[in-house]
Amino acid sequence: MVLTRSQAAKQKANQSPQPSPPKVSKQPRTQRGAAAAADVDAPAEQPAEQQQQQQQPAEGRQPATKKMGSRLAKLKLTEAGPASHPLSSLPASPAAAPAGAAFSIPAVQQEEVGAALAQAAAAAQQQQQQQQQQPRQHQGEQEQRPADSGDATSLDRQQPRAADGSEAASVERRPAVAGPATEEHAPSATTAAQQPQQQQVQPPAPQPRPEKLLKPLPDKPLPCDKLPDGPEPVLVEVEYVAREDLQPLEDAAAALQAAQAGLASADWVEAVKGLNLLRQLASHHLDTCSGQLDVLVPLVLKSVRSLRSSVCKTAIMAAADLYLSYGDTLLPLTDVGGLAKPMTSMLAQILLKCSSNDKKFVIEEAQRALQIMVASLAPAQLLPLLLPYADAHKNPKVRGKAGPAVADAVARMAPADVAAFGLPRLLQAAGKLVTDNTPEAREAAKRLIDLLRAAAADPAVAAQLAVEPPAAAPAGPAGEGEGEPARQPTQWELLCQAHLSSSAALAVLKASAETAA
Repeated sequence: MVLTRSQAAKQKANQSPQPSPPKVSKQPRTQRGAAAAADVDAPAEQPAEQQQQQQQPAEGRQPATKKMGSRLAKLKLTEAGPASHPLSSLPASPAAAPAGAAFSIPAVQQEEVGAALAQAAAAAQQQQQQQQQQPRQHQGEQEQRPADSGDATSLDRQQPRAADGSEAASVERRPAVAGPATEEHAPSATTAAQQPQQQQVQPPAPQPRPEKLLKPLPDKPLPCDKLPDGPEPVLVEVEYVAREDLQPLEDAAAALQAAQAGLASADWVEAVKGLNLLRQLASHHLDTCSGQLDVLVPLVLKSVRSLRSSVCKTAIMAAADLYLSYGDTLLPLTDVGGLAKPMTSMLAQILLKCSSNDKKFVIEEAQRALQIMVASLAPAQLLPLLLPYADAHKNPKVRGKAGPAVADAVARMAPADVAAFGLPRLLQAAGKLVTDNTPEAREAAKRLIDLLRAAAADPAVAAQLAVEPPAAAPAGPAGEGEGEPARQPTQWELLCQAHLSSSAALAVLKASAETAA
């Protein structure tokens, strides 16, 4: 016969009925720790009946101090007969212990635990005193607790709860469980008390090094009787004497030696005195200075380059007097070094002073000296020196000053001299100046173009140039352009087209047409 699962379960329940075991209620953590400590402290040799009673869970949990009498009565009834106790159905147990034996073990345990707690409290107090005398160096270091207090704590936590009178011992030992907790909090209190002491023991923080400050200036000027060291400054008034007001000298030779010494001196006052002596010699004693020009001109050039305006202007006036007195004799000393070495060229320095100096009276004097130089030197010999500054210098201001000088030099030449010097070379310089970005250079180019056109119109010059017109263009189809003969280019147009580029020739012809109109 096959039974289902439900039928088999019912049959099995009817055959062997078993009472359900009683429910075990959970104990609080503190009570379980106290019961475990009591179990550890109990001696190993216990009656079998007591061990069996400890294994059975207690049905009701009531305070042992109030139910002490009832529990004693229950124990006596258990010893009298098995019929009055719920455990009578269990197998027979060994002989039960006397009635007072159940309370002897907890009493002993309580005395031992109390002694251990007292010893732990004394050790903790002694340790606190030692900590107050010797503060700890590191705040994170933890103190080691005494072994006795730890053992007492472990005993209280490991003692199990028994069914008989051990419950009273556990209740009485509750303050003992709280003892180690208070002891655990004791180090925190001592640590809080030791913090002020530890702050005093710590070394002070390093302070930043103060910066060295300068001595403050006084708000008001302090009176001082001590005068500054050194010679007193001398007020020198430089007088610029015109050439007409220069006076002759009694001893020209001694004046020449004094002039050379003053020009070579580093003192600017002595340099000005030497320049004035040289001007007097150049105006009234030409023979005295004629043999020393190669020494005097470089000394004058040194003073022209001076940054002191009074010395520079006096030196330019001396150079103009030298050119007025000696003229073409100074041509070899005018442009020494040329365009590549402007520091050794008198012409280059005067052109630079005309264009780039910041003092107006110096610029005016340099322009006057340049005009005197152009007027004193032979044009045919000066033009080769001026043309590189007019059409090849990088500074447009220098080109603007050199262009009028070239036009002034050509204006002093006859048409035959222009043709002899080279009209195509002058025409090329005019073609560059007419398109220059400096107004002075363009105006000088227009004036130069008129002078060259007038020279080219001279019959003798035209015969020398002999520029042939280009071949006539082939005639067009019949009937086209009849009555309008082709215009033949002039000699001037042929000259410009022959020696200039198309753009430069167009610019020169346009400028010449404007001036002719």
